[in-house]
Amino acid sequence: VAYIGRKGVVSRGVEFEVNGALTDNWQMTLGGTRYIAENRDGSTFNPQVPQTSFNLFSSYRLPTLQQLTLGGGVNWQTHIWNDVGGPEGNGTWRARQGSYALVDLFARYQVNKNLSLQGNLNNLFDKEYDTNVASSVVYGEPRNFSVTASYTF
Repeated sequence: VAYIGRKGVVSRGVEFEVNGALTDNWQMTLGGTRYIAENRDGSTFNPQVPQTSFNLFSSYRLPTLQQLTLGGGVNWQTHIWNDVGGPEGNGTWRARQGSYALVDLFARYQVNKNLSLQGNLNNLFDKEYDTNVASSVVYGEPRNFSVTASYTF
């Protein structure tokens, strides 16, 4: 999204993020934003940007198997929309995406001091969502799984 100044637009918002260790083995991150932008007449400016979003992520290293860390999180956002011009100037229609949450999981195994293996499961519930809300639909990533190996020197 390109952000440009527009005369008469007033925007206000807040963003926060808190992260830390709840115990020696448990890490957590919590964040959120609230953003409102309005034209001089009170109508919404940039409706394709979610006005509210939250995220919560956590990871836990098993005390009985210190090499294994399990975790996951959720990203949630409010609905978004955009008024789109019809083909050949035939009116407008409103493209919408309702509010939604995406859940991700991971497992990481520290093989040795230098090598770790990690599996990620993204979009656990295979939520279908539009990332574009414009004249064409651009779906976000479906459920997917990846495995990575990391080696540090």
